[in-house]
Amino acid sequence: MMDTKDKEIARLLQKDLPEAGKDAWFTRKVLNRLPRRHSQVSPVEWGCIITVCLLLVAAFIIESANIMNSQQLFVRDILIMATLTMMSLGVAGWIIKPYIRN
Repeated sequence: MMDTKDKEIARLLQKDLPEAGKDAWFTRKVLNRLPRRHSQVSPVEWGCIITVCLLLVAAFIIESANIMNSQQLFVRDILIMATLTMMSLGVAGWIIKPYIRN
């Protein structure tokens, strides 16, 4: 049932579509020959990345100082350090993502 409706819709669309103009210089393979797009990271995004990196480094330093000064290791400290590590990995992925997409 869906097959006939799909074929009918495709036939109606093909019938009403205008034909593309003939151009000797244009072929369907033109898109394959276009240069790849280079995704650039905007200056605002770089500013955000640098700010987040600085905040993460500051948080690591503060938490490490708290652990050293207390001379004890609590579960809270382990969770905070694990969270900061995961956030650092997320920022690294954020930085690498534009270069992996291409």
